[in-house]
Amino acid sequence: MTHRHHTPSDEERHRLRAAVTAAPLLELTEITGVAGGRVLPVMSVGILDEPHVPYVRLTSQALYRVPELLRPWAESFIRVHLNSENPPELPCWVEFGVSDGQAVAAMRGSTRILPAN
Repeated sequence: MTHRHHTPSDEERHRLRAAVTAAPLLELTEITGVAGGRVLPVMSVGILDEPHVPYVRLTSQALYRVPELLRPWAESFIRVHLNSENPPELPCWVEFGVSDGQAVAAMRGSTRILPAN
């Protein structure tokens, strides 16, 4: 299967950079035995070219900057979607949080019929 990639124009890159820079930072909650992290319906994951800021766009079109500690997760997520013959379907539920002092993000549950926030 071949994945088609849109090459954004300079204007699109500028608008995205401005939107991501202005977006709120995704707050990570503590994952405990009783409470899970923050589960969000993620439509896309990206990293700006400059500055190298990871971000997620939700099904509601809301945009969040992802904490720098989760940049490796964002890079891995993007790599899987670009290089895998059968990448996970988007949108998907992703749980964000802190577990044992470490920032974590993990896909959760079904990828079908995600409500907008």
